[in-house]
Amino acid sequence: MASHIFHFKAKQESYPTLLFTLALRNTSCSVSFLILLITVATYWRKSDFFLMTLCVFGRNLKMAYLLMFVTLLHLITLAMLFIATMEKSWWVWDGMENSDLWYNCRFDNSTETWLCSTTKETDWLQAVQVLMVLSVVFSSVSFLVFLGQLFTMSKGGLFYFTGLCQVFAALTAFSAALIYTLHNKEILPDSKQLTPGHFGYCFILAWLCVPLLLCSGIIYIHLRKKE
Repeated sequence: MASHIFHFKAKQESYPTLLFTLALRNTSCSVSFLILLITVATYWRKSDFFLMTLCVFGRNLKMAYLLMFVTLLHLITLAMLFIATMEKSWWVWDGMENSDLWYNCRFDNSTETWLCSTTKETDWLQAVQVLMVLSVVFSSVSFLVFLGQLFTMSKGGLFYFTGLCQVFAALTAFSAALIYTLHNKEILPDSKQLTPGHFGYCFILAWLCVPLLLCSGIIYIHLRKKE
């Protein structure tokens, strides 16, 4: 009987189900109880390993969701930056006339089309143009570098350069929006009055991009690559 018990101990990691079956069939209560203890211990060890595996899988899944979130946030912010830079709605007069960083447009009721002319460039307007273009460039370079680092950077590396590019994009967008806020009288056409007009959605998008860029930049700086 001792040899059988020794045999069961040696095989407990490989045959827990067989041990449980033999315990049920064994007529000796003491031997059956011992075999049941061995079986429970075996399953307990396997359950610990299973829980540890679940924890590792959970951390990897959490990292995957974080990568998906920061990538989606980056793409949304980049699209907002591009729209704010290129679209024609930084300042609006009664919905019939608007001005952006590049053109002044007026809606013609007779032809029902928008007639646009190149805006008169001033030093402040050129500063806003350059800063917004730089913001788009920084964010685009940041995204390309991030994609490259995902495939080339070693495990445990940090996305410092990607995060810094996003922070620079946020600073340039903030500077552009602030200049346009403080100096819109010098930027807009001389013949127009500011009272009947208001800021357009592109101006609002530029301001919204600032916290989003800073948020993604901070996430990138603290993000560590894992397998």
